[in-house]
Amino acid sequence: MNSKYSIKDLEQLSGIKAHTIRIWEQRYDVIQPRRTETNIRYYEDCDLRKLLNVSFLVHEGLKISKVTKLSEEEMHELVQEKSGAKGCFSAEINALKMAMFEYNQLAFTEAFDTCVEKYGTDKAFTDVLGEFIAQLGVLWQTNTISVSNEHFVSNLIKQKLYSLIDATRIAPHKNAKTYLLYLPSNELHEIGLLYLQYQLIAHGQHVIFLGQNTPSDYLKEVYKKVPFDEVVSIFTTNPHCEEVEDYIDNVVNSLIDYQINFNFCGAQVHEILQDGFENSRVSLFKGVSELKQKLFNK
Repeated sequence: MNSKYSIKDLEQLSGIKAHTIRIWEQRYDVIQPRRTETNIRYYEDCDLRKLLNVSFLVHEGLKISKVTKLSEEEMHELVQEKSGAKGCFSAEINALKMAMFEYNQLAFTEAFDTCVEKYGTDKAFTDVLGEFIAQLGVLWQTNTISVSNEHFVSNLIKQKLYSLIDATRIAPHKNAKTYLLYLPSNELHEIGLLYLQYQLIAHGQHVIFLGQNTPSDYLKEVYKKVPFDEVVSIFTTNPHCEEVEDYIDNVVNSLIDYQINFNFCGAQVHEILQDGFENSRVSLFKGVSELKQKLFNK
């Protein structure tokens, strides 16, 4: 069964402005909307797939007039040829997106396994899946994907990350720090946290992973048993933006007697990032990619 997309959905998914999509429809017949019984325009999976390929090739410098003359097979081959060059993985990420929207576990697994085969395990997870996770967060924040889409693909990604973490046997460095990773109470979106756990382990750091839905009181309890240097957490849906500042103050104050740095990112910190937040022990980031860069490029 085909999904139905608005032109705003296509804009978010492809990066092509709605105005441009309409021009392409009129001038080049790239895609054509269907209409509901009440005359509301909508698009289907085949339209999304084609627009993703077209947007990729145009971004690569091809003229839209040339791209639209290609057959679907020629377009697909050209996307595969150009993808992966200069660190660009749009074709692979688009394949993962389509598998997500079609709820196709086999297609998702095949697309990801192809990435591993083509680029190696670390690059597939770090670059391809890392960028996909970042884009997934944007799609979630803009209501472009549904809860069922997010749950479907999240479980598949978590399975991959669990396997990778279990297989990563790197002894901590001599001067390694200890990082405590957790998600606040009622926060269940742990893909980003699992990804950071893998990155920290792969970089030879000690990790204490508490996972989702963890009351902040547990942090002090853990510290008394195993002292840690850094706290890492992601606020995707909880605590709500209006409560974030108080929440952070409470967490920091509960561990005020210890030399700990705190690192927070996610959708709910965006507002206080704009307003400004001053605490020398707290670092705030827009997303996982920015936080990862800080952790490994000090």
